[in-house]
Amino acid sequence: MIASQLVSIAQDLQQEYERFGLVDLLQSAIQISSDRPNVNNSTYRDITGSLKDRARAVLEQSVFRTYPLDTLKLLSNSEISSILPSTIANMIIGGFPNRKESAISSAELNMYLVEVKSILNQIAGFLNFNERLGVEKYEIPNEKVGLAIKIPRKIFSNQVISFQSRLLVFSSFFRSVTELVTGSREDPELVYLSTTDPTTVVAVAGTAAMGILTFYKLILEIAEKHISLRKAWDELKNSKLPESSLSEIEKGIQAGLETSNNEAIDKAFKAVELKVSADRSKELRVEIGRQALELTLDISKGARIFVSLESQQQIELMANEALDDTTEIKLHIEEQKLLEARLDNLTSELSTPRAELSYIAPPK
Repeated sequence: MIASQLVSIAQDLQQEYERFGLVDLLQSAIQISSDRPNVNNSTYRDITGSLKDRARAVLEQSVFRTYPLDTLKLLSNSEISSILPSTIANMIIGGFPNRKESAISSAELNMYLVEVKSILNQIAGFLNFNERLGVEKYEIPNEKVGLAIKIPRKIFSNQVISFQSRLLVFSSFFRSVTELVTGSREDPELVYLSTTDPTTVVAVAGTAAMGILTFYKLILEIAEKHISLRKAWDELKNSKLPESSLSEIEKGIQAGLETSNNEAIDKAFKAVELKVSADRSKELRVEIGRQALELTLDISKGARIFVSLESQQQIELMANEALDDTTEIKLHIEEQKLLEARLDNLTSELSTPRAELSYIAPPK
C-alpha cells in the first residue's frame, strides 16, 4: 500500500470520528451503563434506543462502507480494527439489549475509549509527520472520481507487454462507457500506479464513474456464471465422454456465455441515461459488448474495478451527478462487493475451454 492510500485511510478515520461524534458516543454509552441501577426499564430502553440509533447511522452512512474489499480485509486484521467506526457502532448496538442487567459494563466501554483516544492521537501524529515530509494523498481532479483498476500479476505473468494489453482493455471500456453516459469520448486520466498487485487509479467524470460501476457489477455476474461453466467443463473433460460430445458441450458453453453477456449489456444500457444518438448507441452496444466479454476473463481471475481510497469522500459528488440518493449508490457498491466476495471464494485456477476464447476479439 502506497503512502497516499495510508494517508487517505488515516484522514477518513479521523474525519469519521469527528463527523459522527464517536468519542462523544462512547462517553454517552459509558454514562448510560454507569447509570443503569438508577433508572427504570422504560427509561433505560428510551435512552439506549437513541444511542443505538446514532450507532446505526454510523453503519448506514460511514465512508468505510464503500471501501474496497481488499482494504477492508486489511483493516479488519490490523491493530486498529477495534476502533473502526463499524466496530464501535456494532459494539454499542449489541451491548445494550432490552434487559438493562445484560448491558455492557462501563469498565469495558472505558477500555474502548482509552484505546480510541490513543490511536486517534497516533493518527494525528502520523498525518502531521507526513505533512512535514510533504507526503500527501493524491488529489483527484475536481468534478471527477478516482476509479482503481486492479490486475493481478497472474493475469499477465509479469510481462510488461501483456500488462499493457490488459490495461488497454479496461481503458477502452472506460472510454466507451464515458461516451455513452456523457456524450463525450474522453480517455481516463492517470492519477497513479501502485505496483504490488498493479493497481492503476484513473480519474473520470462522476457520471461516467457511476455508469462504469453499473456495467462492472453486471460483468461480475457474468464472471460468476463463467467460473461455474469452467468448473463444469473441467469435470466433463475428465469424464469418458466422446470427443464429439465434448465439442457440442463447448458450443453450449460459448452460447451460454454469449447469451449471459448480451443480457447483462442490455440490462446495463437500460439502467443508465444515454447521452448519444440512437445510431451511436447501437455502435457502442457492440463495442462495449466485445469489451465486456474480454473483461469477464480477467475479472474471473481476480481483476477488479472500485472507487479509489482517495475518492471515498467523493461518493457525495457521484450522488449529485448520477443519483438522487447517496444511499442508493452505497447499496450499489455493497452489492458489487458481495459479488466480488463470491468470486473470491470460487477457484479461478481452472483450465480454459477453447470455446470461451473463440469469439473474443481484441479491443479496437
